[in-house]
Amino acid sequence: MLGLCLVASVCAAQAQQMPVLPRKPAPAPPASDQLFQASRWRLDYDAGEGARSFEVGLHPGGLMTNTDPHDRTSDNDGWEAQGRYLILRFNHSYAVYTGVLGRDGRLQGHAVNQQGESWPWTASRVPPSGPSR
Repeated sequence: MLGLCLVASVCAAQAQQMPVLPRKPAPAPPASDQLFQASRWRLDYDAGEGARSFEVGLHPGGLMTNTDPHDRTSDNDGWEAQGRYLILRFNHSYAVYTGVLGRDGRLQGHAVNQQGESWPWTASRVPPSGPSR
């Protein structure tokens, strides 16, 4: 018993002498939209009407622009991301494109509209435009 008390006393004394180091804060997780924000993508798909493509621009706050000539109301489109996963919503979610960014830097996914029609799609990042010369 005396030995146990002696060990406990020594440990307590050592604990009082050791400085307490502050814990490092955990690194902040990356923003879930970091991979996609302020980027442009060329989207390719075939929804049964022949192959088509257009570009989408992903802007802060989930705003999205596109060059689809069939979209007459592009002010109601949006996007959201979680890590490598992306959701594009066209015309108040009439058509929703879900996809994942692959190791090759391309997006691959599946789209579905409110009528239940679905189709595969892919997208490639459009390089930023350089300064005019």
